[in-house]
Amino acid sequence: MAASMQKYFRAFRMSQRVLNILNVKVFPINIKALIESCGILICTELDYKEFRYKTNDKRPYIKIKDGRAYYDPNRNVYLIVYNENIRNRHRINFTLAHEFAHIVLGHLTDERTELDRGGLPDYAYNRFEGEANAFAGNFLAPPIIIQEKLNRNPFDPETIARAFDLSLQAVRNYRVEDYKSWLKTQLIEDEITLIERYRTDKPASHCKQCSSEFYNKDWMYCPICGNDRLFIGGINNYMKYTGIKTDEDGYAKECPRCENEEHFPGGDYCIICGTEIINRCSLAKDDGTYDRFAPTCNYEASLPGNARYCPYCGSETTYFRSGHLKAWDQSNDAVQAFPILDDENGEGFPF
Repeated sequence: MAASMQKYFRAFRMSQRVLNILNVKVFPINIKALIESCGILICTELDYKEFRYKTNDKRPYIKIKDGRAYYDPNRNVYLIVYNENIRNRHRINFTLAHEFAHIVLGHLTDERTELDRGGLPDYAYNRFEGEANAFAGNFLAPPIIIQEKLNRNPFDPETIARAFDLSLQAVRNYRVEDYKSWLKTQLIEDEITLIERYRTDKPASHCKQCSSEFYNKDWMYCPICGNDRLFIGGINNYMKYTGIKTDEDGYAKECPRCENEEHFPGGDYCIICGTEIINRCSLAKDDGTYDRFAPTCNYEASLPGNARYCPYCGSETTYFRSGHLKAWDQSNDAVQAFPILDDENGEGFPF
């Protein structure tokens, strides 16, 4: 069944969000390791049968064709079981991603869905399967990364199959369709974050004080707390700090003071209240005075909308100095980026 991106756009959007939350930046994905890093167990059908026997599991057993996701209330864990007789690694990888999708999308809500999705009405079963297919396909091969791999060349199924370790048949039957559909859509924020991380030529840097994560190799100070104790390497429980949403040129989409959305092209100030709508280093701002002894910063371009400090000199940013952003340890906008996942409604995922 071909997964329609437009029909199951929520599932597509969630797939890109989870890629960011799990800090994925290398393709093809090691889907088994990624799922297990979320605390979800993966085993073969043979091992699952043995486990059921040892734990005296009385729940009805459903024969597994490709794979199935379960919730084990005794250990409070999710479990993905796959048929070990499948010899095609591409099919196994998609099966694992498909079952992961059922868990992330909240399909395992009661015994009908946990034990036998065939017990659902046809419309619900088809919707669950369509959403899981849309999530899995676009999780394993995000369209924006496909576009990057193509490098403006025509869509070549063989190139995409090799790049994402997919079967040629899967690419021809499904990825081509979703990619063409994607070309007609607008980029979402998670895709922009994903491609920026993918393009970086340096591993992520982290701050030892506030646990924030960033990818700019030139930054000497943490833009969230101003700390200079930065280290390169991955951590699981990094923190994500939101801030003022900006456009691609660094201008606030809404005035941080009056929420006005209409701005004069190239103007640095809100046309309604006069508030500065671009975040810069406070020492780089020309306020009309001159003091040759005063410290200055040579970086005059815009900074991220969540930056409290200039990552080049460590000084306060204009957004922070103006009170548009609270101090990192007094803000309510910081969230643990892993392993707690949030859906678009702000509700926690079930693991």
